[in-house]
Amino acid sequence: MTAQDALAAEAGSPSEGVIQFGYSLSGSMASFPPQPWLAALGSWRSILQRLDLVGQSPERYDGFAYGNVSMRLPGTTSAFLISASQTSGLATVSEADWVVVEDVDLATFQVRAHGIKPPSSETITHAMIYAADANIRVVLHVHSARIWQQATLMPGTPAGIRYGSPDLAGAMTQLLGAHTQRPLVFVTRGHEDGVFACGPGLDETASALLACYAAACAT
Repeated sequence: MTAQDALAAEAGSPSEGVIQFGYSLSGSMASFPPQPWLAALGSWRSILQRLDLVGQSPERYDGFAYGNVSMRLPGTTSAFLISASQTSGLATVSEADWVVVEDVDLATFQVRAHGIKPPSSETITHAMIYAADANIRVVLHVHSARIWQQATLMPGTPAGIRYGSPDLAGAMTQLLGAHTQRPLVFVTRGHEDGVFACGPGLDETASALLACYAAACAT
């Protein structure tokens, strides 16, 4: 069994796209004013989708959408904007396809959010990253077999820790503490093909992710 096969065998986590936390939704996004950075986040989401790093296919992950993007709201410490659940396959998105996560209780896995659609199934993981480093303002989550094949050579969470599990919070804190460079691109070894990029700025974080993807494609 190769290292890649071992990682895949250990990544038998619940299906991609399955929400594993409790959440409450209030209101809609209609009252959320347009922001230049929101347009920029949407543009980068479109680029990642064109590269098939974000999307939806009946041939992958039991047909569930994969990949999501988020940004910490300016002037806040815990609130962040994230793409809504099962919207990664949409060619274009509207305000209804975003959710403002106002509060996350990582002890009870309860999410309080503002929007119309449920928050992304990866909301808890995004919240864990933001909680681990106050300087991180952008999190991009993609699925790339090419990058994940190099998981043993990259920063990453242990293969024995499942995505969406309480143990992942501690693993994120340890990982981000051990690898202090920002932006940081890392893999979740317990979540097959899962790749995250996080950093203080949108453009630099996305560029670091694309550089990693280009390097993986060149090998």
